[in-house]
Amino acid sequence: MIITRITRKFENIYYSIYSRYLWKKKNPHNFTRLGKNRNRLVLKLINDNNLVVGEKSYGSLNIDTSGNPNEGLIIGSYCSISNQCTFLLSGEHRTNSFSTYPFEEMVYHQHVEDKTKGKIIIDDDVWIGDEALILSGVHIGKGAVVAAGCVVVADVPAYAIVGGVPNKVIKYRFSEKIRQKLLKCDFSKVDISLVEKKYLSVPINEDNIDEIISKLIQAGASINK
Repeated sequence: MIITRITRKFENIYYSIYSRYLWKKKNPHNFTRLGKNRNRLVLKLINDNNLVVGEKSYGSLNIDTSGNPNEGLIIGSYCSISNQCTFLLSGEHRTNSFSTYPFEEMVYHQHVEDKTKGKIIIDDDVWIGDEALILSGVHIGKGAVVAAGCVVVADVPAYAIVGGVPNKVIKYRFSEKIRQKLLKCDFSKVDISLVEKKYLSVPINEDNIDEIISKLIQAGASINK
């Protein structure tokens, strides 16, 4: 028993160190890091390309995973991820039987894959606040904001600001007209150094949206038809 515990301890140390190394090696294009969970299942996610982050996104990836082959976390470019938010990739319990308790595993010691609703997909330019919990199968649209403490159980529309338990739309960042123009503009591969600083921080309105998009196009953005 003691030997087993010691072996597991060293295995956990190995997976923690190697998973962080591998993540940094594969992600020189962004500023994310693996969070509190750095076990062999997270390492498997990385190797299977089920943990992917785009350009320049930053933050800590606190991942709760059970190893279900259908789970995953895909994050776009220019996302701001809080160091205290959590991504729950699987671990769903049955609710249609007399008990939600996992009898097979806990009582009969049978291996049963924890349920998942699918991959978490986070589009470009998403901001996730402190202590937010993102559940499996959720799609968070481009430009959305997830408020601190929010529990996201359903898809989030593009450019929406959501909060609460469960998540509800508080408001949208821009008018429908502006949102539609921004949705057509793919700036995930833009060379930011080619964009004047003022265009990156000026408040967007219907008078300047076309000018801003044109500057992004000059720096490498594309327009989706």
